[in-house]
Amino acid sequence: RAFFPPEAASLAHLRARMQPFGLNYPCRSASSTASVLRKVGFTHARRGRHGMQRLRQYLATPGPEAFEQAPDAVVEPKVIYQTRLWSADEIPPDDVGSLNESRLAMVRALREAFGEAFVGGLLPTPLALKQYPDEVTTHPSRRSAYLALNKRCLVSVYTPGVEHSLAFKLGESLAASQCLV
Repeated sequence: RAFFPPEAASLAHLRARMQPFGLNYPCRSASSTASVLRKVGFTHARRGRHGMQRLRQYLATPGPEAFEQAPDAVVEPKVIYQTRLWSADEIPPDDVGSLNESRLAMVRALREAFGEAFVGGLLPTPLALKQYPDEVTTHPSRRSAYLALNKRCLVSVYTPGVEHSLAFKLGESLAASQCLV
């Protein structure tokens, strides 16, 4: 998921074993659920409360229909970009500054350029609420409400994920048949 050419070049000795993960977004189907439960369900269940929480979290993941939308669906002429800021204890410290700065700059530029046609902002994490309260989204950020909101917008803005990875937003936007910038 995080194929970054300079890093991949340093792993040339493993190239024969490397496979691209491809686009992803957090969804599950009946067959993937059966497979996951068969392969790791018992292992997680044996880990007690934490393992059971992980299983419940997975089972609460929506199916593809929560993300997918036909290209001719009626949408609003809006631009959506909701993103999260990370703290140094959540991701590698050398990535946090530039990632957060670029995301904050994107929110500000989109808000200035599109005004009322812009939907989004920073997710209301403790870090965002403390440092950038004016940039925090007023729109839903709970998963199901966000997905419904996302599908109503014509344009989705994409920025890379943590450590140069493909962010979930890419797969979500393509599944929703959105214009992607």
